[in-house]
Amino acid sequence: MSVVQADACLSMRESGGFDRQLQLRMEHDASAFAGDLFRESFGMEFPAPRPIKYGEVQTLPSDWRQAVAIYKWADGREECVGLANWIKFRSVYLIGALCVKRDFYRRLPADQYRQCSEQGGIAQIVMEFGDRMLDDADGWFGYCGDAKAFRVGTRVNFVRTQHRYIIVKWDKPLPEARKQALIDEVATIGPF
Repeated sequence: MSVVQADACLSMRESGGFDRQLQLRMEHDASAFAGDLFRESFGMEFPAPRPIKYGEVQTLPSDWRQAVAIYKWADGREECVGLANWIKFRSVYLIGALCVKRDFYRRLPADQYRQCSEQGGIAQIVMEFGDRMLDDADGWFGYCGDAKAFRVGTRVNFVRTQHRYIIVKWDKPLPEARKQALIDEVATIGPF
């Protein structure tokens, strides 16, 4: 699907209670849902969609996609527990801002913790959701220096490149020369 749907998108999984409590949404701007989570995770303001120039490529707010995982507690409270941000850059997405609420797993009922873990945890669930929603690119690039985040990335088919911190997940078959050109261009961006 190439158009972002801001309507609630429930997880496509059909297992027990955890999936009924978790709502996944793809937004152009998820600041209303995930602002606090992002500040808690990174100690800075939420990355609201804005124009960014990467070398000669100008991205626009409409190039941004943000997925959030919202958990509904037994008392009816809803809490944003996961976030990822994608920016369309040429024919690929740059993924960043991947974060999970720090104390979320400790607060989950044991059976729901087990169900969440069996699905790889919130970060993996959010990335797999993004994979289903964002099918209009040749692949995704991440800037990853964290070992735990890299382990999650490998579970959704990211691999290292020859450039430090640059990882990639190809979604479409491309000639090796085209892949290398994209890798080299993304590597010139720096952290994203």
